[in-house]
Amino acid sequence: MLPKNKRLNLRIKSNKEIFSAPCFYTKNFKFYYQPAEEFKAAVVIPVKIERKAARRNLLRRQAYQVIELSDIVQQPIEILVMASRKELGNFDQISQEITAGLHQIEHVIQKQ
Repeated sequence: MLPKNKRLNLRIKSNKEIFSAPCFYTKNFKFYYQPAEEFKAAVVIPVKIERKAARRNLLRRQAYQVIELSDIVQQPIEILVMASRKELGNFDQISQEITAGLHQIEHVIQKQ
């Protein structure tokens, strides 16, 4: 799981600016990203997507694990991953989709 000092705290007002940052969609997720001084990431699974808190927390932990194992952790960027559909699937499907989204972010950053 991603260490707490690498997680983006969305309760802080200045961190909520990421919602106005560029974003793109995959099948089940919405990715926001913006340049920053150091890497930080947040994962949001809304109650509308998964009503049970235990399942929401499991999905968040799995997403943080995928982010931690990716190479993007070395980049100075802030990322917000938000679930946008109810059919999230199993860990392998979530992992593939988040990894593809992170690769797309890396590609966009390298172009800049």
